[in-house]
Amino acid sequence: MTRSGGSVQLDGNFYVWSGPANSDIVELIGQMFAHEGEHRSKELLHWQYLEHLSGAEMCIAHTAAGLFEQPAALYAAFPTRFRVSGRVEMRYQSFDTLTGSKFRGRGPFTRLAEML
Repeated sequence: MTRSGGSVQLDGNFYVWSGPANSDIVELIGQMFAHEGEHRSKELLHWQYLEHLSGAEMCIAHTAAGLFEQPAALYAAFPTRFRVSGRVEMRYQSFDTLTGSKFRGRGPFTRLAEML
């Protein structure tokens, strides 16, 4: 993977951005869902990505056009403590996933899940 424009190149078709949410990222996520016909309230998105007690981890795949210009897929999860074989370990619970209709079948969802 190589760096390009603040994102990491995922493969020959996609780049991936990951990091903490801010108001611009939350707005982008809302636009991604709206573009696919699922409208979410700003309050819900704000709570999920900015106010949730354990925070939110996310990766957004995009084309070379840019993160805000052509987002392709989203994978988001809450960091959560789980008891595994008697030990408390940090694991991730998915809460939002999306692949834009024109990018389905091209692999970004699987790659994002593996990265996160």
